[in-house]
Amino acid sequence: MDSGTLSTFAEVGIALAGFSGVVVALGRRAVGEWIPVDRLRSTTLVALSLLLVVFSVLPLVLEPLDLAETTSLRFCNGLFAVGHAWVVCSSVIRLRQFRAVAETTTWARLSIGVAVIACQVFASVGANLPTSQFIYLAALTWVLAMGVIDFGLLLFPSADRNVA
Repeated sequence: MDSGTLSTFAEVGIALAGFSGVVVALGRRAVGEWIPVDRLRSTTLVALSLLLVVFSVLPLVLEPLDLAETTSLRFCNGLFAVGHAWVVCSSVIRLRQFRAVAETTTWARLSIGVAVIACQVFASVGANLPTSQFIYLAALTWVLAMGVIDFGLLLFPSADRNVA
């Protein structure tokens, strides 16, 4: 897999986590006015950023081990699927406690997340190399998109900000 693409994903993940810190520091949250759904979104954003950074760097870390690229990518996809499932499930479960948060958004994120995880599992157990690479990059893109959405919701408050 292209190390430049993976490095870019890692850099964007680090920037996303950093910018979320800026949003928290400069907003009303800086003086302790945390709305529970914002707290959830900020922790989810950090988890997504961490997931993005770790799994952008993992193939590069495994490269010197001289594993077959297919084996290395299967391992990365499997491990990524586990981490991705943890973040998706935990954030959706916690998000469901807020009744005013759009149910459609929650189910859409869960549905797409599960579909991406299913593809990652498929890639980890037997997809050919080009398919595995595509699925890995698609999963990184999905995690990035979810992070950007959470960042946007923190930056631009929506109607569900008054959720207690």
